[in-house]
Amino acid sequence: MATLDALFETVNRSDAPGLVVGVSQLGKTVYRRGFGLASVELGVANTPWTRMRMRMRIASTSKHFACLAALLLGEAGTPLVGRYRAADLDADAQIAFVGDKLQLQVFGAFATNLMELAAFSGEVFGWTILDAGNLPLRGVLSVERANGVVKGFRINTPRIRHMLFERVTA
Repeated sequence: MATLDALFETVNRSDAPGLVVGVSQLGKTVYRRGFGLASVELGVANTPWTRMRMRMRIASTSKHFACLAALLLGEAGTPLVGRYRAADLDADAQIAFVGDKLQLQVFGAFATNLMELAAFSGEVFGWTILDAGNLPLRGVLSVERANGVVKGFRINTPRIRHMLFERVTA
């Protein structure tokens, strides 16, 4: 833990935006710390519980981490699903909720690893919609069904199919 603390010490400042770091291993939180400021204007420091008090978007950074993980698995010779290799930048790549866990899976022509790295996969739409409606996440929603999830929302980018998460229905 001291190694991680030292790694993030450069952003642990009282005059600049910071971050909250969480590390889970086998479903258990093993490291959670806040560094720097959550609000520069108000002088509010980040704490391990900052996310519970305010929404912190991870935005497109998670795509790069997921893609890097897939590429490292592929480099080690681990197939992602079936005949697909994770190291193939042109292979289809998807992250989906299966039960209550995130899993990398291949579903078909959604987004490629290269599109994920370029932040050109269109996945931001799913998170934006669900965040706006404060909706729980489950499964994968195809672009064909996406327009009916949130009334009045329409995907308008014909070249890319978008992955959205399906809200939980009782």
